[in-house]
Amino acid sequence: MFSRILVAVDKMPSAEKVLAHSIDLSKKYGARLIIAHIIINPPYGGTPSAISLIMTSIYAGETEDEGNTIISKAEKVAKASGITYSSKLLRGAPADQILRIAEQEKADLIVVGNEGPFSGRRFLRRNISYDVVRRSKCPILVIK
Repeated sequence: MFSRILVAVDKMPSAEKVLAHSIDLSKKYGARLIIAHIIINPPYGGTPSAISLIMTSIYAGETEDEGNTIISKAEKVAKASGITYSSKLLRGAPADQILRIAEQEKADLIVVGNEGPFSGRRFLRRNISYDVVRRSKCPILVIK
């Protein structure tokens, strides 16, 4: 049923759970797992909005090294599980990049996390998962 599963990982506590579910699905279907992490560029210019203030305060400090650490940890878990996987580290708007990777890789399923409602990172994360669900052309699994 699934041959290519895209999982978006980050530094949220639920990322381990999201990755574990993705690995289980990959094993069940013999699918290749594509592990992705998106480094959000802080917004520049324009009138500050609530979301840009949240994004700036939360993600302005994330560096390429931190992104590589997140990907590396996920790769270690995937490797230990014995599945076939690849990984991607990109910069930009998370939902846009997740959907772009899904299209490029011809993903059959996208797995994302959703921390919960309306506080700091959780508010931003909820909007990312919602945006992916709303715009995706393939099935989505949102892990709580």
